[in-house]
Amino acid sequence: PEVEVVVGSNFESVDFLVAAGLARSKSEARRLLDQGAVKVIGGSLDDPIKMKSGTVVKVGKRRFVRIRLKPEFDAK
Repeated sequence: PEVEVVVGSNFESVDFLVAAGLARSKSEARRLLDQGAVKVIGGSLDDPIKMKSGTVVKVGKRRFVRIRLKPEFDAK
């Protein structure tokens, strides 16, 4: 599936995982990151603002999502 995520200036990895629907809460997102369950194919989750559209994010064995980023000022 492909998910559109609106990124702002204070956007962190935890917020990104919740916005993409890969984690139900920020605490679950932190736990997934701490356990090393999040993999990024074609980019890095260190700075979601620099991530490119079309990047695939994998959480666990079976949850994949292709990201389409939309800047905050274009969200209207």
